[in-house]
Amino acid sequence: MRSQCDIRAMKIGVLRSIQQWSWSSFSAGVLLMLSFSVSSWVAASSLYEARIPVVNQSTAVRNQTLSVGLHAVLVKVTGNLSFEHPAVQAAMKQPKPYLTEYSYKPVLDDELVEGKYWLQLKYSDRMVDALVRSSGLPVWGRNRRPVLVWIIVEENGRRDRSSSVSRGAVEMAVRRRAEQRGVPLIFPAMDLKDAVTLSDQDLWGLFSDSIKDASERYHAHHILAGRVTKDKQGRWQSRWNLYLAENMTKINVSGGTPLALGAKVVDQVANEVTALYAVNPSDAETQTSQIEVTNVSSIELLAKCEQYIASLASVKAVHILQLRGEHVVFQLELNSSFDHFIRLINADRRLKSDEGMSDFAGIRQRYSFIP
Repeated sequence: MRSQCDIRAMKIGVLRSIQQWSWSSFSAGVLLMLSFSVSSWVAASSLYEARIPVVNQSTAVRNQTLSVGLHAVLVKVTGNLSFEHPAVQAAMKQPKPYLTEYSYKPVLDDELVEGKYWLQLKYSDRMVDALVRSSGLPVWGRNRRPVLVWIIVEENGRRDRSSSVSRGAVEMAVRRRAEQRGVPLIFPAMDLKDAVTLSDQDLWGLFSDSIKDASERYHAHHILAGRVTKDKQGRWQSRWNLYLAENMTKINVSGGTPLALGAKVVDQVANEVTALYAVNPSDAETQTSQIEVTNVSSIELLAKCEQYIASLASVKAVHILQLRGEHVVFQLELNSSFDHFIRLINADRRLKSDEGMSDFAGIRQRYSFIP
């Protein structure tokens, strides 16, 4: 996790490093670098926010809801669903110091929740991160690649993946639970190109090659494809394929309502993702390592590469050691094993293993940066 202070320190570190070398368009590159450093963290701020439906805007109801909101934030930040550590239990009983701001929005009729207002709560990322670290909870980094979701629903003998009421209810349920679990999602455009590259028959059959081909236009690293039916008893049945990195997992879930169904499938997706990405401090082997990264041909790319590495859950700090042409040597301070770091970057594909000989003495691991 990185606080705003960490981000500012990281910018300063990059600026100090680039003083030792030069590229053309230096001033423009610095502006681009700073712009990227700020904007790339905006989406992660929602990890420290929660929306809770409430019956009114009274102080009493708001205070009763603060612990629920803090629990919701911890679920997103760590990937866990329950917390037994005494420090977390104490924070739940006294959540007010963690709160930074709150606001209200009316609940819309089609949102299907019990309550008149959404109480929108924002908590201190610095204090939440400190609580997570002190409690020895797993750390699920802010760098979270979205999951592309394909859904097709069969009801009354008709299959639909674009406009049916039932399909909309399932998608809404998946979206809502993903928001609660901190899993970013994207959905296909469902336009003519999607219809040509992935037919209803292929999606219903969950044919992997067709699903992957249709997903290429979205540059998706993680894909969830599901077929949903409503049986004669009114229960919802579903089969899903989850493509996570190079692995495929089959998920079969059922539920009495679309909300129950969506919650079950997203919970399994979240569990699979956190198993891959989250760092468990109890398994950590703090160490320092060095890697060489190629294809870093501008100040902007240097900033993007360093920002990406720093965002990984297993990286405590990253420093630029040497620069030569398009090659950079980074020193990494890891709060996990180096093997876990390698697993993260292999799954994310932003750093591609480069088998060429390193340009720097003593460097064994070399990668090419994919912006």
